[in-house]
Amino acid sequence: MKEVKKYLDLPYNYIIQPINDESGFYYYARVLEFDGCKSTGNTEKEAYENLKDAMKGWIEAKLEGGFEVPLPINKNEI
Repeated sequence: MKEVKKYLDLPYNYIIQPINDESGFYYYARVLEFDGCKSTGNTEKEAYENLKDAMKGWIEAKLEGGFEVPLPINKNEI
């Protein structure tokens, strides 16, 4: 669990965008460095909080599977 917290404390790049589609209006959030790690929410804050929970599960699954967790991309590398 300590290892997961270490990753959660790093400055990853979050993308949160408003979506208005056939499902209605909501916010879609993802982590640039984590392929497939995403979440949604009715507000930006909710999407961010849900994304943090998704990140925790994503990191745990990678570590348990023996996979490497990517480090944050420097803003100058984007």
